[in-house]
This record gives sequence, C-alpha cells and structure tokens, in this order.
Amino acid sequence: MPEGKTHLKIELFSALLLFPFVFYLAYAVKEIAQIEVISFCIGYLLGSLLLSPDMDLFKSDVIGRWSIFKYIWAPYCWLYNHRGVSHSWIFGSFTRFSYLILLLCPIVYFYPQILQYWREVISVFVGCWFANSLHLIADRHWKL
Repeated sequence: MPEGKTHLKIELFSALLLFPFVFYLAYAVKEIAQIEVISFCIGYLLGSLLLSPDMDLFKSDVIGRWSIFKYIWAPYCWLYNHRGVSHSWIFGSFTRFSYLILLLCPIVYFYPQILQYWREVISVFVGCWFANSLHLIADRHWKL
C-alpha cells in the first residue's frame, strides 16, 4: 500500500492529464457547462486533498490538512474502521460526502437558495469520487 504522500502525488499527477481532457470534452460536447467542469475539477482536488479514503485515520495527513476543523471528522473516524466502508468504491465517497453535507445543513437552512446549484454539487461529488477511485486503485495494485 502506498503512503499518503504517494497517493497525493499519483492523484495530482493524474490531474495534470485529466483536467485538459475534461475541459476539451466540455468544449466538444456543448451540453456540458463549463461551470460543471470547473466543479468536477474542484471536486477532484477536494477528493485528493481533503476527502481521501484515509479520512478514517484521525492521525492521517488528510485529517491534518483540515487544521483546526479536523475535530469535526472525529465522529467519522469512530464510525468507520480503516480500509472498511471508507475504502469502498461505492460507499466510501458517498459516506464522506454525506457526512460533509450533514455538517453543512445549517448553512442550507439559513441560505436555501444554495439548493439551486445541485448540478454543481453533483459534479463536485463525481470529481471527488474520481480522485478516491485512483486512491483505491493504488491501494489494490501498488507493489513494493
């Protein structure tokens, strides 16, 4: 299994290849809005830097990047064992994203107009899932 810094290098290097392709795809397919592509790229970076499958380890580099806000992830760490559900192809990203949305519910309560950006939220989720998938591929295929 690669270390956290190796995961990050793999994901950020892949972004250098993926982002130009995604922007070209948006240019070629007119139904894809540019804001959705930008949201995908933001989601990918969030998935690499802040919402990695290693969020279930409280002393991981990913949790450390949350600085003073890392304690909001303590219940998530208690709920999920490392390499359990958090390392699932389907449920891993979904559990982290759902947990984050649950934490952001008070903002939605006071600013309900934010719900009009649901397409961008889905694009952010897909980008996050993409980055997390690269993490899982590296976990399963990394040989030393």
